[in-house]
Order: sequence, then C-alpha cells, then structure tokens
Amino acid sequence: MDKYNLHFYSQNPCNIFVNGELIGLIDNNNNFFVDLVVYTNQLIITCEPICDNDNLLIPFSFKLNYENNNIVCSTKNVTVVPYPNLNFDVYLNFKKAMVGNTNTVVNKKVGNYNVLSLIDKTSTISIFNGDKNLFSTTTGQLDDVEAQIVDTLIMCYGKVEDETFFVVFDTKTNQAILNNTFNKVEKHEHIVKALKFENLTLKTAKVFELNLKTLELNTYNVFLEDFKPINEPKLIPFSFLEAV
Repeated sequence: MDKYNLHFYSQNPCNIFVNGELIGLIDNNNNFFVDLVVYTNQLIITCEPICDNDNLLIPFSFKLNYENNNIVCSTKNVTVVPYPNLNFDVYLNFKKAMVGNTNTVVNKKVGNYNVLSLIDKTSTISIFNGDKNLFSTTTGQLDDVEAQIVDTLIMCYGKVEDETFFVVFDTKTNQAILNNTFNKVEKHEHIVKALKFENLTLKTAKVFELNLKTLELNTYNVFLEDFKPINEPKLIPFSFLEAV
C-alpha cells in the first residue's frame, strides 16, 4: 500500500474528523491547515464548522478513495488538487444553512454524551462522545427536540409535522436500533412502542416494540381503532394493491 499525504484547507474555521476521530482544527489564526499521512484506500471525512451568529454553516461528511495514484472524492463540496510525490490538497467548501433565525442549533448533554441538533428544512441529529462523532442522521424540519439516556440507550425525540422523529441509539454497539418517523411513540417502564401507519385503506399499522432491558426488538401489525372492513367492491383492488 502506497503512503500518500493529505493537506486540508478551509476558509471557515472547522474541526476535521477521520473515521469518527478528531484529527485537527483549522482556525485560520494559529492553524491554517491539517496534514494527514495515509496508508489506507478509503477514508470517511466529517467536517464540523465553527460558526458565529452571522454565519451558520452545515456540517457534512464525505468519502475519499485512493485509486491509481489519485484521490476520488464523493462530494462536489470538496476540491482535490494533486501535487508530486503523492501529495494532495483538499479544499473544503461549507454551505450556509438557510434558516430564518440563529436559534437552530440545539446541544443537549445526556450523561457523558452530547446530542447536537441542527434544525432547518432538513435537520440533522448527531451524537458525540467527547470529540468523537458516533452517529448522525437526517430528517425533515424538527420541532421540540428532546434527548434522554436510559442505561446504555440514548433516546432522541422531535416533531416533524404531525409525526414524531424517534431515535434509539445503543452506546455499547454504537448502532441505532430505531431511526425513523412514527405516528405515535409510547414509553413504558421497560418497553418502548413506536407505531407507523402502513395501509390507510385497511387501517393497519406496524408496531416496533423494544424491550429496554434485553434490547430485543419485535415488530407486528395491528388494526387501528377506527378500522372498518372494506365492503365496497370498487375499493377492494385498491386495498389489495396498497397492502402489497
């Protein structure tokens, strides 16, 4: 495997993570670039901008692949310039968040973790342990974001129009057990139930039932309370197709 060198630059101050680990800060004051010596064919880069009230920027992640003595990037937000002896300059270009106010970044401390929410027409929820980004996901415009920790689980809630965006993240495996919008979420002492409409003609829904002690996830279908059998012959084919 060839050794090659990456040199990261940005006009905006930012933290740079490689495969989830913080490798450096560009502040364009004391640090104008971040250098990295690489011995692998692929890297996952996450760029976290350091924003002020007048300049709210969107963090982003991308892949860098080393192929035939060249670097291939997965996003147009990044420009890679090759130089002799396998040196590559990587220029980062952040996009501005199109928001109406600056109260759109929500940082909540839950145990030893931080849940960072960037709220816009497309919203992002990220979970950090110190400087390490463990998990990120996107959804529609969020409202009323809440987060809590139960044993090893971090649970994040937020309203997306008439639905609830719900994430259950296991800090032992660093994996999301649930990550979706649901029509209803119920939390009991040892059980969490999330309901998602499936077939509005037949009035059926799927329930995701998570045992908070064993972390066993079961799914099953239910009829909604206002279920009525379809007796109109013209509607039966539509109901069948929706069920399929």
